[in-house]
Amino acid sequence: MVATLLQICSSRELESNLSHPNRIIKLPGQPQVSFQQFSGYVTVDDRKHRALFYYFAEAEMDPSSKPLVLCISYSNLQDEPDSSFVFTCEARDNLVFLQRWFAKFPQYKGRDLYITGESYAGDEIANLHLLSS
Repeated sequence: MVATLLQICSSRELESNLSHPNRIIKLPGQPQVSFQQFSGYVTVDDRKHRALFYYFAEAEMDPSSKPLVLCISYSNLQDEPDSSFVFTCEARDNLVFLQRWFAKFPQYKGRDLYITGESYAGDEIANLHLLSS
């Protein structure tokens, strides 16, 4: 019975992913892959029409049992007059991004989430943690 329930849940998740509007069938020059991939934009500021781009690739083997990993990338902030304001805005943007991304992909709610990045992303991750606490 448990195996049947897992099979039903997995097939529903697969069906919803197969018809997802942001699903990528194949990237140019990409060989045949056995995982699903998605990309698109998530609006983080409706008033200013600001959105963040994402590329999401499911794990190749048993994706329903795997945690999620968010890798934060950012643009150069040196030209900004007040970098503390920029980091706060970016942390808010990242929090809104996560909330709205999970609204697009509700089947991934409740999974372990690991957040990583490079260089100044460490500041963004810490600020994101403070905002979400």
